[in-house]
Amino acid sequence: MLPIAMVTLDVTNEEDFDIFIWIRDLNTVGRVFTVDGARLNQDSQLSVQLQEDGNGKVSYHWAAEQIVDEKPAYHWVGLVKPSDPAAVVTADEVPTLDFSDTKKAVVLPYMFRPYP
Repeated sequence: MLPIAMVTLDVTNEEDFDIFIWIRDLNTVGRVFTVDGARLNQDSQLSVQLQEDGNGKVSYHWAAEQIVDEKPAYHWVGLVKPSDPAAVVTADEVPTLDFSDTKKAVVLPYMFRPYP
């Protein structure tokens, strides 16, 4: 049996708000979330271990939701998989996943916000 190669994905939040983040490693068996609703404060970073495939690439699905009080919250989703350049593992590290309000986002209705 071949050893399982793990790599690090750094997730950064350089926005002026906190977010909740979900990441699911698509190279693992089952529907296990690597990060399941973790809070990532503004201007902070989170490191996540992902499994690489036999070709030195990762595949993962991510979602993030903005944490706000009264104004509309935003929801982002993305999929990173081969042949996306962000899926290529270099020096045991995956390109950083960061969030920006310039990415396509949708308003998250208040009733679906995952926090009080």
